Amino acid sequence: MRLLQLARIAAEAEALRLRRIARGCASRAARAALAVPFLIGTLGFLEAALWLVLAARLPGWQAALAAAGVNLVLGLLLALPVLRAPPVDPVARDAAELRDQAVAGLRERVRLSAAVVDLIGALTAWLRRAPE
Repeated sequence: MRLLQLARIAAEAEALRLRRIARGCASRAARAALAVPFLIGTLGFLEAALWLVLAARLPGWQAALAAAGVNLVLGLLLALPVLRAPPVDPVARDAAELRDQAVAGLRERVRLSAAVVDLIGALTAWLRRAPE
């Protein structure tokens, strides 16, 4: 392949990879935006129910500490999935591999071109020194 074709392939593969990543982020953000109001409402009702159950059995300060402990544990459990790495989109992965192959081909072509330029420079210098 020619140098410009490799550069074009690398650029297109990177653009595809970035579009797929952006699409996945947008999809996750839209789903989260739809789910958040319902989750907040549910958590509010669960908090009220927990407080009523605890306040009926414990003094006020103990009920508050127990509710805070339950909230802490639930918060940590809900935060764990956020901390793990997002799944890799197969198309984005393939695009990254194609980009890497094209960039490797570009590097090889550039090295070859540089070697040819050096060879031409050395040959020109040798021809200038050669007696006629």
